[in-house]
Amino acid sequence: MNNEIKDWRGTPIADGLHVVFPRKWKSSTEMCEGIVRGLTATGRIRVELTATSRPRSGVHTGKPLYAVPAHSVTVIT
Repeated sequence: MNNEIKDWRGTPIADGLHVVFPRKWKSSTEMCEGIVRGLTATGRIRVELTATSRPRSGVHTGKPLYAVPAHSVTVIT
């Protein structure tokens, strides 16, 4: 059995790849771009956020990490 995690198109997901994914924000959805930083214990993709479709307000230190389900991720090739 193949345990390789793939995005919705069937592209393998690996550490260091750039991905895009939707994220809920209030009553709408924003598009996010990030870099894969591994997997969680539940099989979600750990993504370091690099850009969003809306400006981030306030003072932020470091890059936030999000756990995203594989079916929501699109690998940028």
